[in-house]
Amino acid sequence: MRVWQYFIARDENEQKVYLEAIRPKDQKRHGKTVSGFSFTQVPINAESSSEDHSEAGVSQVSDCRCVHPACNEEQRFGLLKPQMKSLLKKRHLPLGILSYLEEEVVALFTSDPSTVYITQELTSFERLLLHALCQYNFLSSKSATIASVRRTKVKNDRGCFHAPSVSLTQYIETCYRAK
Repeated sequence: MRVWQYFIARDENEQKVYLEAIRPKDQKRHGKTVSGFSFTQVPINAESSSEDHSEAGVSQVSDCRCVHPACNEEQRFGLLKPQMKSLLKKRHLPLGILSYLEEEVVALFTSDPSTVYITQELTSFERLLLHALCQYNFLSSKSATIASVRRTKVKNDRGCFHAPSVSLTQYIETCYRAK
């Protein structure tokens, strides 16, 4: 509610600047995606005055020092839980589903790292693939029952997001399907 009150207290130009700052860069993925919806969290400190917000605009972006520059796809895959690795090494894994989920998640978090993505109805297997995908991309995911439907909430706990140079789907195809 504080975000809305902050927004309506601004004049029209400040509102426009604010909306432009939080608007996703990819217009076709704005707000609602095929398998879920996303929104942006904008932190507002209660103790800071409204003048500070108008001067600062949206919260400062991290300089991404939390991401190790030498982290490659093998290290990312190595950090997955053993059950996830075992699942992804299976011969009959449907890479089309994984690829689709990966494109959607990476596009959302590349355009806005502070996005929170909540899935629509996914099967239990698709949710499992989404959790593996989140581990590979250093995102946090949690499944919960919301309105008697199982949904998965994906968010970025870091200040920045960098898509890996080799996607999880490509890594699986080259390392485990080429044999």
